[in-house]
Amino acid sequence: MGLVSSASITLSDRDNIRIKGLLKALDEVGDSSHIRKFRGKSCAVDASCWLHRGAIGCCFDLVMGKPTVKYLDYCKRMIHMLSFFDIKMIIVFDGSSLPLKAEEHSRRRKTREDSTNLAKKYLKQGRTDEAYNMLKR
Repeated sequence: MGLVSSASITLSDRDNIRIKGLLKALDEVGDSSHIRKFRGKSCAVDASCWLHRGAIGCCFDLVMGKPTVKYLDYCKRMIHMLSFFDIKMIIVFDGSSLPLKAEEHSRRRKTREDSTNLAKKYLKQGRTDEAYNMLKR
């Protein structure tokens, strides 16, 4: 009930769907638990989230065009952990691009390009901490 009353879905004039207040609403109804509590259950996993999280660990290699598969290590660790606790995974990969999200994808692509370019500049200047902060966005 709290989730419905505190989160609202809005449509802009561009049909860009946003759920304002969703994370806060989920935080209010969520509960911290040890993963063993979910033994024998199933869960859906957004593969893109795991891949993105894994990419943070090798962001310098990726930006510099150095061949790497280190981003898969995070995914493997998560799969191992869930398997260890006998949790069945349904790993979901993005399908086709949705026309409703085209503007958002374009905005994100531009942000990534800008962040990558700034990070490369910082790396050339020896400012690795700032470069890393730009790359993990």
